[in-house]
Amino acid sequence: MSDRKTDVDCFYGLMSQLSERIGGPHPLLNFTSVVSPGVKGVYYIFEPGETRAKSECLRVVRVGTHGLTANSRSTIWTRLFEHLMYNGRSVFRVHVRDALRERACEPNQDPYSVDSRSITDHIGNMRFMWVQVDEENGHDTRKMIERDSIALLSNRKPDSIDPPSSSWLGRSASHHAVRKSGLWNVHYTSHKKYAPDFLTVLKTHVENTNDS
Repeated sequence: MSDRKTDVDCFYGLMSQLSERIGGPHPLLNFTSVVSPGVKGVYYIFEPGETRAKSECLRVVRVGTHGLTANSRSTIWTRLFEHLMYNGRSVFRVHVRDALRERACEPNQDPYSVDSRSITDHIGNMRFMWVQVDEENGHDTRKMIERDSIALLSNRKPDSIDPPSSSWLGRSASHHAVRKSGLWNVHYTSHKKYAPDFLTVLKTHVENTNDS
């Protein structure tokens, strides 16, 4: 447990450095004004009220990337746009929708309050930061950083380090991977191992990321 705890602390140290470089985390709803359309990389999403254990530091609730083939034209901008579109092609959006619907079934809740706008509003109220990864063969690096970040942060392990709050919306998600991991992710949450040296790669890209 101690080794993973050290790596998680290292990861959040890098998030702190990233925050200083890009002035984040930024409201997701305002992403078009803070990240340029052509930027490629990995993005990290934070949720108001979701903090690390015994800390006021916001914890990551989703890790994502885009364009995992060499010829893909997808960017961070296009991916975040899909998350916010009313009919966006976004699994993240589906998870949030299902959780909101489940909460709406609870006593004293309005079952008709969940529509496309409320889903967009909930996601748009989250915060995000991004790491630029746009070198040659960057799609492989983006996939590695995404995969190992999720595996490191997932709480689908006996040694839960930064569990979600009792009120986190994801606890009402329909997919057990979201509920158990504390992340709005499914893929890679069950990975028991991650490559610790990915943090070195992440550090390099954090240091090369600028406010777009």
